[in-house]
Amino acid sequence: MRRPSSTAKVEAEGRYAKALENAFRGPDGVAAAFKAWSGALDTAPEDLDADTMGLAARWHRVAEQARQEGMRSLAEAPGAHFEVRLPSGGILLANTPGRAASDQGLPA
Repeated sequence: MRRPSSTAKVEAEGRYAKALENAFRGPDGVAAAFKAWSGALDTAPEDLDADTMGLAARWHRVAEQARQEGMRSLAEAPGAHFEVRLPSGGILLANTPGRAASDQGLPA
């Protein structure tokens, strides 16, 4: 299978980021939702408050919709995904369509 061009990857990242930021009202909302989701993965459900559980569940739904929007016009490839990393200076989105990841930002 042919890998997408660098331009196609950047465009896909942009669509993904825009979809997340629209849904969560900006980068700070994306960061809060991502942190809720990733924290919920390592916490027993009974130890989570209702707000965190709701935000984590919303992240799961919205991230899948954003992934679909990001991958629009790219050939679907097994293991294709986007990673979300939260460095101290803001949000970094890394797109790796067509390549399996060891640390996925999205659930499979």
